[in-house]
Amino acid sequence: MAHAALETFLVLNGHELAASVDDAQRATLALASGDLSREQLAAWVERHVIPLAR
Repeated sequence: MAHAALETFLVLNGHELAASVDDAQRATLALASGDLSREQLAAWVERHVIPLAR
């Protein structure tokens, strides 16, 4: 659910993730389990976000 919410937020704001679904799900699950901090997730998103192709 978190991955879907992230993708939706990004698309609504003109961006998308340049990462596989598996990688994105691993990142959100790591956040949920406490293995990744919010700051670390934000940094991961910054490294993997690109503008939507139009």
